[in-house]
Amino acid sequence: MSSLRESLGEAAIQTTGSGYMLGAVVSDAEAFLHSGDLSLWRGMYLEGLSLESTVADSLYLSLKLRAEAELITDPKEAARLGRILLEADPYSLDYLHLCLSAYKAADNYKTIGRLYDQARERMKEVGEALPPQWTEFVQQYS
Repeated sequence: MSSLRESLGEAAIQTTGSGYMLGAVVSDAEAFLHSGDLSLWRGMYLEGLSLESTVADSLYLSLKLRAEAELITDPKEAARLGRILLEADPYSLDYLHLCLSAYKAADNYKTIGRLYDQARERMKEVGEALPPQWTEFVQQYS
């Protein structure tokens, strides 16, 4: 416990009559939901861990809404966030559309082509066919 207290601070682990309990600990996820600070997202939420889907779904929905809001003002940031979302759910057409729209807004056509080709291959694996061109997909999905 002493090493945890050392790394997290004294208030993080509290001693009780029956053992230990978490003290005032704030997660990046909680901070994001309260502040909307996009810099708190550096990758997938709890990558590699199985988690309650409603928690992840709520966080990813909030992130998607923020990413969509960034499309006009900061398309590169929207693309970064879209990639996090697409990594979390590689079969989501919503997330794919967000990424393609963000890269288009950022004039990054080279990445659009690569990303779309990867998505088409991934979707073929599950029996889904996407249009041959990303422009068709964006037009149909809008």
